[in-house]
Amino acid sequence: MHRISENYYTDFCGELLGDILETMPQCGYVELDGNSGVDVNGPLVRKLREEVKEAERELRWGGKAGWAHLYDKPEVSRRVVENVMFEDRVAKIVDEEII
Repeated sequence: MHRISENYYTDFCGELLGDILETMPQCGYVELDGNSGVDVNGPLVRKLREEVKEAERELRWGGKAGWAHLYDKPEVSRRVVENVMFEDRVAKIVDEEII
């Protein structure tokens, strides 16, 4: 039986986004959004945030999942709020560390 790594999908998506951002220097920002089942602190979103930061692009939170109001949700860790500055649905990484 063929098995793939547990992080296959996360790594694939992160590498794909990194390649897209490298190929498209004119892309100034990335907007992350998802349905209510997507965990903003989960490995996939963390990986995508890392790629956005590494590419030195602006990160924006979409409104579909309500992520634009992360600071109002108690289930989101305080550390995320400390590392992200919100300005009218725009998030910028403030700290060097991505969680």
